This record gives sequence, C-alpha cells and structure tokens, in this order.
Amino acid sequence: MRKANRSTMIVMGCGVLLAGLLACGGGGTSAPPSGGGAAATEAPATQAAADTSVFDSLDPCTVLTQDDANGIFGTTAVSQPHGRGSNTLICSYSTSDNVDSLGLNLVYLPNGAAGSDEFAVAKSGQAVPGLGDGAFWLATVSQLDIAKGPWLVTLSGSVGGTHLTLDQLTPLAQTVLGRLP
Repeated sequence: MRKANRSTMIVMGCGVLLAGLLACGGGGTSAPPSGGGAAATEAPATQAAADTSVFDSLDPCTVLTQDDANGIFGTTAVSQPHGRGSNTLICSYSTSDNVDSLGLNLVYLPNGAAGSDEFAVAKSGQAVPGLGDGAFWLATVSQLDIAKGPWLVTLSGSVGGTHLTLDQLTPLAQTVLGRLP
C-alpha cells in the first residue's frame, strides 16, 4: 500500500476509533443527581431536551466545509460519507485519489467539554493557547483537540502523504470554532 493511502487510513481510522469510543463511553462527567422533589428533576430534563436539539439539528459539514478542504488540499475535495452517533458527528473530505484527507469529529457533551473525561485524554498533549476553552495538540497522531462549550472538536488530516501540522490546523480550527452553535 502506498504511504499516502496508509496515512489517509490512519487519520480516518483514528477519527472513527475516537468517535466510536466516545459514542460508546457514556456522557463523560456529569453532575450528581440533586435531592429533592419533582421540580428538581424537571429542569434538567427540559435542559437536556433543549441541549439535544442543538446536536440533532447540526450538520457537521456546515462546520467543516468543502471549501475549507479545498483550501487545505489546493484542489477539489470530495465529501466522504459522514456519520452521526449518540453524541458524535463526523465530517470528512478527501481528494478523488484518496491521497489527501481532512476530518472533523464533534462530540456533544451538554455538561461542558473542558471538564469532561473525554477531553482529559487530550490533555496529555501539548497545550495550544487561544483556542476555545482549552486545546491540545497530540503530535503522535497529528490531532488537534479543542473544547468549546459543550463541544469537543477534533481535527486531523494529511496532504501528500504527510500529516497536517499544528500550524496548518490552527487557522482552520479558528474558522471551525466560529461556526459552532
């Protein structure tokens, strides 16, 4: 297998693996239930319903667009099938020859991403100041993880068989964060 295809498969595989782990792993950190009567349980249920409507209505490919991928690749990007899990949205693009790839994973954590168990994994990487509520670069997998409000955002990709760098992903991350609801 060519190096470029292997890189594409590794990037996309990491994204799918992360999305699967997060979708199956539960809701991350959550507040313990409060004691009290019905009034105490109605507000969280109403809040949860409102929270999921934001997730349910979001198309991840409006957050990471084909134009974004075209700019990274320097050529026309092809949208790949995107996915939706219990709390995960995935959007990815590649070039027609599958040499270049760009992926976005969005994990929705209504109690906040920055303090979640899911984001704690990213904290083993290099801190990246100025993005969202916290961001970390995981150089070993060339992945940028960002917490912003209820969203855990993961960006990764490769061009010409070489993984995208932090310097390449940071401006894209700023654009993506600006499009989140």
